[in-house]
Amino acid sequence: MPNGNPPQGGTFTWSNQRCEDNSILEKLDRTIVSPEWSSVFPKASGIVDVSLASDHALIILFLQGLGKKVKKGFKFESKWLLGNECFQKVKEGWNTPSPHGNFKMFGKNLNRTRTKLIKWSRVKFGRSRKSVDEMIEKIKML
Repeated sequence: MPNGNPPQGGTFTWSNQRCEDNSILEKLDRTIVSPEWSSVFPKASGIVDVSLASDHALIILFLQGLGKKVKKGFKFESKWLLGNECFQKVKEGWNTPSPHGNFKMFGKNLNRTRTKLIKWSRVKFGRSRKSVDEMIEKIKML
């Protein structure tokens, strides 16, 4: 990792994705930087993270170091489309009048709709992202 700091997270970056006795773990992927690069980004640090879509782990590089947690972006969940409630929440968020101009109104409506969907989803489905994160942590421990 940059600046001689070992990455946080897992030690291995590749797996043959087999169980127990047939499992092979290797440290194949690395980051390499020059002294000049390190002087430009002295706080750079990295994380080796689980990848559910590949046999290689993700190596995530943070140029300003590992500070506080970054808020994850909004993602529309396909399960929301199973009923009519999602459509109603989008309609409520989008159709709220705004005293601002068109561009500001678009942003306000988008944020309001996002907030309504997130709140509704937590009530309807619980905190599924939290349970996914917990499962990923269990996988990392294994």
